Amino acid sequence: GHRDVISSQFSVNQVFERACFNGKLDPTSIRDAFLPKGAQYVASQVQFYSSSMHAQSINQALTFSQRRVKIEALLHCQIQGKQFIDILCERFLQLWSQDATNEMLHRSANGLVAGTTSLSISSAVHSQFQHTFNRFLANQIHSINIWGNLDLLVDTDEESSCAFLSVLTMLPTAHLKELLLQRDIHRSLIPLPTDLGMPRALFPFYYHITSFIEMALDKAESEFYAENEMSTGATPSQLLTFMLEVESESNDPMAVIVRDIRQMAENSSSLFDRYLTHTLMWKFEAGQSTNATKRWITNRLSDASTLANCSDQSIILLHIVCRLNHVEIARMSTWDTDFSESAELDSAQFIGRVLDDILSSLPRTPSLQEWSRSVFSFAQSIPSILGEGLHLKEQSNQALRRMVYLAVLICARAEDDMNIQELVENYDASSLRDLFQMMDDHKAMSWVPDAQERLLRTFFSPWWLSLVKDSNQADASFLLELIENGGLGYKLGVVLLRNLLFSSSAPENGSVLLPTKCIPEHIQQLVSSHLVLDEEQRQYIPTWLRRDGGSSHPDNKLASVCFHTLLGFLADRVQVNGCSSEGLLLLMQNAIARNARKRLQPMAGESTLDGLECDALRVCLISLIAQELALSSQAAALCDISSHSAEVILNGV
Repeated sequence: GHRDVISSQFSVNQVFERACFNGKLDPTSIRDAFLPKGAQYVASQVQFYSSSMHAQSINQALTFSQRRVKIEALLHCQIQGKQFIDILCERFLQLWSQDATNEMLHRSANGLVAGTTSLSISSAVHSQFQHTFNRFLANQIHSINIWGNLDLLVDTDEESSCAFLSVLTMLPTAHLKELLLQRDIHRSLIPLPTDLGMPRALFPFYYHITSFIEMALDKAESEFYAENEMSTGATPSQLLTFMLEVESESNDPMAVIVRDIRQMAENSSSLFDRYLTHTLMWKFEAGQSTNATKRWITNRLSDASTLANCSDQSIILLHIVCRLNHVEIARMSTWDTDFSESAELDSAQFIGRVLDDILSSLPRTPSLQEWSRSVFSFAQSIPSILGEGLHLKEQSNQALRRMVYLAVLICARAEDDMNIQELVENYDASSLRDLFQMMDDHKAMSWVPDAQERLLRTFFSPWWLSLVKDSNQADASFLLELIENGGLGYKLGVVLLRNLLFSSSAPENGSVLLPTKCIPEHIQQLVSSHLVLDEEQRQYIPTWLRRDGGSSHPDNKLASVCFHTLLGFLADRVQVNGCSSEGLLLLMQNAIARNARKRLQPMAGESTLDGLECDALRVCLISLIAQELALSSQAAALCDISSHSAEVILNGV
């Protein structure tokens, strides 16, 4: 009958002050009143990890007394100018409302009336608050310490401390009613993600953040494939789009936390590096010195962020890249850890050590096919490991060439006919021509054409050409000879020649229309030295455009492949850049003038790529004019001032 009277006479602060403190209510008062027994309760009831190797860590095998001392020291650690325990006490105070306080007062009073307690009302209230504080503190310590997160309090920097506080203040807590109903806490530990002991914690609340991101990524993947049933795989930018939608639609309090942490990492290279290192150590069991793996991931992030139009320090994009390249990262981080723990290696030294390790493992490998996959996986990672502007050393280049040759033979199933180990010992080749000659004794075997095509596709793939740069002259000459002599299929020739000509073109050249502007000078000279057209073929016209169907002008195979390679490049650029026939006409006039200047004193019988480029421009111009006439009954190149020049060029065909 006194509920209304009690509610009107007592506030939350008055209850705490009169029953527990005899003074003002603040975090310091709560700490002084409740912490001694609270620390004892945590030491006796909360489970901690026991495999940390760091002396200051609380996550190691300790006696009760040692654990209590470490807990008290930990709770007095400073986080951005505040003691850890004071922050927790502030969160504890936020749980108490006026109604909750009234309910506790009535529970204590009812205990006195019923005779279930002999304590005074103030002692009963104090006991209830201590009971609740103990469980709150145990609950918080258990939740915060998942995957050894508390160790960061004794080993961190300013930015990590700021991130720790940001997450801590927003981390969801158990409701007060749940705490009041709890008995002693005996929660099991979340298992560590690695079997190699407990690595050092580097990023605050890593488990909480990564768990939310991974669950959201699962949902994003599911939604992507639901909308794209025929897709064979999502790109990082596609997954990122779905992922951000999932994050924005989530009602989970962790979504807000992850969004804030993501922004902090994007604005801080050191904080992002901590997250990346933590990921490699905890998810891939890598050592702390994983510079080569970091460079590889960073380059992948840079490529993906350009396409996705986002920061290359996005932790969400990092999770996507790690998921899509999990096997490659796991394998590389293993090598990185093995070689970087003993000495600090630069990129070239690291690559050399890995190549030696892979080659030496061949005799004892249980699966040759698996070995060959390891070779290609690592080989394709080398450009990212090296970084911009760096190239393989000659010794590593030759070692990689030998391994790729062996891996290609294995993929082509040549091991039944050739002794792979003997090939390792007797290998003597410095160019693609040498490798083809080494297979001459087995020409009759069915695997030889497949192996030769695999070698060509490998040595003229964009990633290989980016490795060898200017050192592939001999291979390039061999390719041109194969095309010239008809030893290579037309379609394959176009693909490989396009890679040779344009693989080193800089990204900023995307708006450049003229093919020769994107081809390195030494490659132009090499191709031109192989291009020999007689006077009748000086103006190249493809077979499919000739009136006579090509009967009186037999095709020059190399010229045909070069022409169609240039034409394909030009057509792509015209379409991508939205060029009109008038713009293409002007471009062609400039190219003809430039080519005429080069031919003032031509060498006998020689034709350069510039001439084929003009021929490709002419065909492209005809096609573009025809397209514009079909769509709008007029072509820009045939209007006004441009019409005479266009007619001269068209009449000359």
